[in-house]
Amino acid sequence: MKPEPRRFSIDIRATPAEVWQQLTQTEVRQAFYFNSRLVSDLRPGSPIRYESDNGKTVFIVGRIVSVDPPRRLVHTFRFSDLDDDETTVTIEVIPTDSGVRVDIAHDGLEHAPRTAKRVQRGWPHILGNLQTYVRTGRLPFRSRVAYGVMGFLQPLMPS
Repeated sequence: MKPEPRRFSIDIRATPAEVWQQLTQTEVRQAFYFNSRLVSDLRPGSPIRYESDNGKTVFIVGRIVSVDPPRRLVHTFRFSDLDDDETTVTIEVIPTDSGVRVDIAHDGLEHAPRTAKRVQRGWPHILGNLQTYVRTGRLPFRSRVAYGVMGFLQPLMPS
């Protein structure tokens, strides 16, 4: 029997279109997503990557599996610095009475233990940042400080 994907969810007081726009905007810094840029044309079969704002460091690589705006994005996922197996991420934007629920199902982590460890903390962090960013246009203070430090250290990291 295939293991269930790990799931991460958050409710956001916003429209599906507002949340979808934040999740899928390309070629600009996504503050909520560790200040990375999403690079893709978001067409099935096309590559997808998350990279540093200056484009010198690639954090995540994969391929688009399917896109159904503003409801669902499915893509493969692999941290570029790990040799773990590729996994699959399904992001759903589900309308609720008070806004939307963003549900992330991350599949295949049983074959990618180091990826599993990172995403267990990463997805809740990203979703919390997304919720605050959509609501206020700013990241939580703690994330702003952490990302500021990461930005300062970025030139010292290998590309």
